[in-house]
Amino acid sequence: MRLILLRHGDAQPAMYDAERTLSELGEEQANQAAQTLLRLKLNPEIIICSPLIRAQQTAEKIFKVFKNAEMETSEHLTPTSDHRHIIEILRRIKPDTVLLVGHEPHLSLLMSILTTGSRAGRFEISKCGIAVLESKDTMRNGNFALRLLIQSEQFRTL
Repeated sequence: MRLILLRHGDAQPAMYDAERTLSELGEEQANQAAQTLLRLKLNPEIIICSPLIRAQQTAEKIFKVFKNAEMETSEHLTPTSDHRHIIEILRRIKPDTVLLVGHEPHLSLLMSILTTGSRAGRFEISKCGIAVLESKDTMRNGNFALRLLIQSEQFRTL
């Protein structure tokens, strides 16, 4: 399985966190992320995203480029959700390439769990940064290898 982790783009301030929408910069970051995935031939078969507006808007930008992908929403990608739930979902689905659109620190902790088997790994994903993890074996904690980590500031150099 190839697992692509994508943090949402830069967002506007709002009274409630769940209501934050992408800023102009965030929309640009999301478009650049989609183009970067396309250039790197990282074509998701399924896109699963957080229900928060900024993540939904980011996922929609990706979906416009990868129209053949299925798109789903999961409450298990919110910033405070328990990683075990999204890991269980990943165990049940069968596509080769899955894109998760979510938040920090949730995505970094998920990356740590999947690559090291613990929460002790130190990773950081910038807004609209991309991490690619791969596992040739079963979906188990500590069984994934980090293949690529691109911060959004690096998109222009690719």
